[in-house]
Amino acid sequence: MYSNRLQLHEVRLLYVDQNSWAADISCDIRTVSLSTQPTFAALSYVWGTQTIAQTSIRIGGQLVSIGRSLDTALRYYRRASWQMPLWVDALCINQNDIAERSAQVSFMDSIYSSAAAVFAFLGSGIDLMDDDYEARVLSMEASSFRIYNHHQNQSETVSNMGLTDQTWSTAPSLSRPDQEASVLFDFLKGACSLKINDHLSKVPLWGRRLEADSPEYPWETLVATLDNFNQAAWWSRVWTIQESVVGKEPVIFFRTVAAPWGLILEAVNTLHAHVNDCCTPYLRNDAPPGYASAVLRLIRQAEQVQKTRRMYSEMHDPKNTRADGGDKGGELSSMLLEYMHVYHPRSATDRRDKVYSLLPLLKLDPKAMLIYPDYGESVEKVYIKTARTIIQHSCSLDILAIAGALPSNALPSWCPDWSIEDGYPESASQIRALQSYYTGMATTCKISFFDDDVGRMDVEGLILDSIDALGGTEFSGKDLWELLFGWMQFVQAHAPETKWLDFCRTARADVWIASNHLSFYRMGGSLRRDTNHEICWVDPATHKLRDDLPPQDITETSLGSMKTRFKEWDCIAGTQAMRTRRGGIAPNPPMEEQLRTSTAHRQFAKFSECQIGLVPEAALVGDCVAVFRGCRFPCLLRPENPLPARPRRAYRVVGSAYIHGQMDGEMQGRLGDLPWDMITLC
Repeated sequence: MYSNRLQLHEVRLLYVDQNSWAADISCDIRTVSLSTQPTFAALSYVWGTQTIAQTSIRIGGQLVSIGRSLDTALRYYRRASWQMPLWVDALCINQNDIAERSAQVSFMDSIYSSAAAVFAFLGSGIDLMDDDYEARVLSMEASSFRIYNHHQNQSETVSNMGLTDQTWSTAPSLSRPDQEASVLFDFLKGACSLKINDHLSKVPLWGRRLEADSPEYPWETLVATLDNFNQAAWWSRVWTIQESVVGKEPVIFFRTVAAPWGLILEAVNTLHAHVNDCCTPYLRNDAPPGYASAVLRLIRQAEQVQKTRRMYSEMHDPKNTRADGGDKGGELSSMLLEYMHVYHPRSATDRRDKVYSLLPLLKLDPKAMLIYPDYGESVEKVYIKTARTIIQHSCSLDILAIAGALPSNALPSWCPDWSIEDGYPESASQIRALQSYYTGMATTCKISFFDDDVGRMDVEGLILDSIDALGGTEFSGKDLWELLFGWMQFVQAHAPETKWLDFCRTARADVWIASNHLSFYRMGGSLRRDTNHEICWVDPATHKLRDDLPPQDITETSLGSMKTRFKEWDCIAGTQAMRTRRGGIAPNPPMEEQLRTSTAHRQFAKFSECQIGLVPEAALVGDCVAVFRGCRFPCLLRPENPLPARPRRAYRVVGSAYIHGQMDGEMQGRLGDLPWDMITLC
């Protein structure tokens, strides 16, 4: 099938023979040069795992094994009678040729941006694991298919594909409609036209019913189908980000429906406006089971894709200096770190693709990339090289926070293991919040790497403190307020001089979280100057305001009182933080949700210098506190057993920390001209 290796600008295209839905698939494959500007469509789909049974098609008369997902996608493509050829990565790249595979992956943005349309196949509604998969695919021949256009007009992307209602809907006379898909997409189409005085509680007035004369709206059908749409593997694969961003707006195919991305996006934008305003009480209190969570998940997933599309478009805008050959290092490497952190929960068949799939999003010059794909290198080598590149070009050590959250014994402690897909949901918010601190005083990092010891990195910094006591594990399993109550008792025992205000700020890591967990505002600053007198507790014996921690004999019988005083402080602090906000006001997460974010998988710590703070749950007594140039937060380090080959003692990164009184460079100012030292991380 692959007679020779592809040359520069060359791609292979798949020509699918026209036939009925149920007929075996037969194709031809040809090599063309993108320099000739060929007309073709590009497929975005999910390969599936090796545990899913394979099926076969013929390419040039040769029998070729493919996954079930691709088999179904090709049937959809053939059903529409498309005349233009199709680019499919699994078939158009020789996956066994490492050099060709590496070259084509580095070239992927050009392929998708050159395509006349992107065909995004989310699924047919058939479980690929079912034993009767083939029979269920064949049964779809009797189904009628439907196109949902945008604003009643044929979208440009649908037109580019040559897709019409006539070709797509052609079916036997006894065709049956897909009622579930119709309910979902009528809901989305209706949402596009949702007026300001309409509400999500009135879906039955503008959504489709299963039967025209049905007395009740099919809420269960809508929620179940929307859940299936949200849970399609397409949303959870790392490759589909690039495929849906660098080219034309994709046309979405789900079950028996085709719809342009613009319809999904407009529906999501309208839904979001209502979710964040008038419909909030309804969704929280009165909505049918699962309705609110399904709508919110759709909004989150679609907005994540659209945000990346917008960033990519802005980066390639001719008015942008980066597009004219500006900074290809510092800002782009920071963007790569952001992309990798946001999308690491997405899965990839090849773990190296956690890096390689995102590189085209940052490609400004066709001849220049931050990192070149090389499938001949091991996963570990790719991750280490990527971490080095990000640190060197960004002159920042923000990556250390992610390394602490995504650790691996197979990698240096300063290098995140991007293959980790699980974790806890609050991690992303905790790491974003670190950007609001100023521990490193806007310095740039000074580092040294070593070719003979790739796991070693020498960094300029200071070891300032160590953990003296920890309060965390004994409070695990308790609810939020019992956790805070236990932490307050821990502080009373180990740092009794702590002020009530300092304890409150530490529990919240001194940040106020804005809507959608995308912006973070410091709760300090003016609080230290003019509101201390408002954030006190009332001594029940003297009825006087006090700013120290309530004595233990009071707190032991007054969990409710502590909760009340904390809420009063939080309200005042939040008002102060909101003064720095610009733009429109949207509802912020409730206080309990913000507290869960700051305290999730954290321990309360007391340090040898009598300061308090929050540290990772993996922290141990004796772990060191270090401040590095080019790092906006303190880091916890653990001494490693010394090796004769290393000139100095090495440390492993445990993670980031919030240490009250160190987050704005105060320790450096107190230490004066103390010289920085080189610290070895391994």
